[in-house]
Amino acid sequence: MRVLVIGGTRFIGPRIVRRLVKAGHDVGVFYRGEHEVALPAAVRRFKDRHAAMPVTVIPVELRAYAPEIVLHMIAMGERDAEAARTGFLGIARRIVAASSGDVYRAYGIFKGCEDGRVERELLTESSTLRTKLFPYRTAQTPKDACEYHYDKILAERALSADSRLPATIL
Repeated sequence: MRVLVIGGTRFIGPRIVRRLVKAGHDVGVFYRGEHEVALPAAVRRFKDRHAAMPVTVIPVELRAYAPEIVLHMIAMGERDAEAARTGFLGIARRIVAASSGDVYRAYGIFKGCEDGRVERELLTESSTLRTKLFPYRTAQTPKDACEYHYDKILAERALSADSRLPATIL
């Protein structure tokens, strides 16, 4: 299977890329080039300045690569999630995105941006989501900062907005 990993050179990305290659998949990585890591020689590298967060431009080379699966490791908000969804619609069979536990109301309470008592129950897929968006934005956050646009709730909604490109949120 041909898999494109958006943002596969930091955190858990390199491990995922290596496992995909080991499992026999044809893997490409779209990254900005600031963090060169040792990846298997078989990995196709798409180094491009547009891979900076938020990724709002899907270059024609990525579409031409024709991935069956797009694994978006750095979908941070609505704009970049929409760009990926529309960019690979009609090309990929599925988009998979890494999300965060900060989407849940329990996190908002812990952080102090939601009202209520600390929730002690384990989080599940049906746990209540935060009601307040942009958990890391403050009045001083510059509009070009990642924290300004960051909201995984909006990213999840945008990725799941069109059933023609099914989304899996992890």
